[in-house]
Amino acid sequence: MVRNLLGVRWELAEGIGSLLGWRKGVRQKKTKTSRKIVGVAEKLVGSWEGPEVD
Repeated sequence: MVRNLLGVRWELAEGIGSLLGWRKGVRQKKTKTSRKIVGVAEKLVGSWEGPEVD
């Protein structure tokens, strides 16, 4: 019984570790996507002449 419990505990610890790595990857992807959106927005604003003022 003790051996089995240690195995379950080890698998749980491994699962938590991989979950933390997965979250880090998701965060990096969100940051990368956000930077792309900001870059496109800056290009659009830079190319937009805006309303003409007399």
